[in-house]
Amino acid sequence: MDTKFMLDMCQLSNAEKGKKITILGAGIAGLVAAYELEKMGHEVTIMEGSPRVGGRVWTHRFGNEKDAPYAELGAMRIPSAHNHTLHYINEMGLSDKLCKFVTVFEEQNAFMNIEGNIFRMKDAPRLFQERYQGIYTDTRYSEQTRLFAAWLQTIVNTISPGNLRDSLEKDLRSHLMDELERLDLSVYFSEDGETIDLQAFIQDNPGFRARCSKALDMFFGDILVETSHDLLQIQGGMEQLIWRLVESVKAEIHCNQQVTAIRVKENFVEIDWLENGELHTRISDYILCTI
Repeated sequence: MDTKFMLDMCQLSNAEKGKKITILGAGIAGLVAAYELEKMGHEVTIMEGSPRVGGRVWTHRFGNEKDAPYAELGAMRIPSAHNHTLHYINEMGLSDKLCKFVTVFEEQNAFMNIEGNIFRMKDAPRLFQERYQGIYTDTRYSEQTRLFAAWLQTIVNTISPGNLRDSLEKDLRSHLMDELERLDLSVYFSEDGETIDLQAFIQDNPGFRARCSKALDMFFGDILVETSHDLLQIQGGMEQLIWRLVESVKAEIHCNQQVTAIRVKENFVEIDWLENGELHTRISDYILCTI
């Protein structure tokens, strides 16, 4: 649904003005909710259980200088189809900072860490024979199939949890190598024949996903997003969106407030929370939980 149309519909439905609303969670959802509710004329308070705002958006800076290096410890990429997020990036005046997000599989000098072994992407093919002897010694399959399977195993090992790594290894042994062998894989290799475009492969071959375990199939669905060539990022750190939202709301934001109870009464809501070991109560007309 178009973001502006959705917000216009909310405004039309806003029959009750001037309500006191408590929002649980100071992540991007809570901050956006506060921003929009205030525009509708409501009084908002935000309660956050942790010591920081931002939720999954967490930019760590290696120094206090303006141009200090930084790393994203949480959300770091924005799919181009995430229209709601892009709406608020524009709303907060950050559109000029949007730039392409380069994935680890697009940067040949990127470092990969698999089970304590660190190597550059560009060096991966030269290590495959050593790392995946089971794949490379199986002469029933072409060299191209074995190289593709090794890349597939490497990508899964790099960005997936351990149980999926085991699942892929079992699937390759039992039937997926046969599936790869019957497909034309040449179109998914780079010009030098050393890297693959896994996203294009997954998009073009739903039958391959259908033969994977359920968990692995879901992971490949995620890969379509995670390895997309049109992912975006905010240059200078994702937290800029958080701080622009914080500056744009009047709401008081209280961190370190651990909610212990919510009681819904006939005309109001009571919220109990712990802070510094003491129990407190807040009364609101409505409560909105975003955690």
